[in-house]
Amino acid sequence: MLSELDELVTDAVYLDAGVTASQEAVSRARAASRLWRVTAVDDLVLGPVLQ
Repeated sequence: MLSELDELVTDAVYLDAGVTASQEAVSRARAASRLWRVTAVDDLVLGPVLQ
């Protein structure tokens, strides 16, 4: 299914706070580094998943 969808889709629309984002804005966001905070109910399960 996903491979068929990939063949059909040639472009995408990105939204930022309900407003269409330009390709330049998306490119800048992808190039910027960012920190992520991930929490879990069970830290013993989270560790192996993130590695």
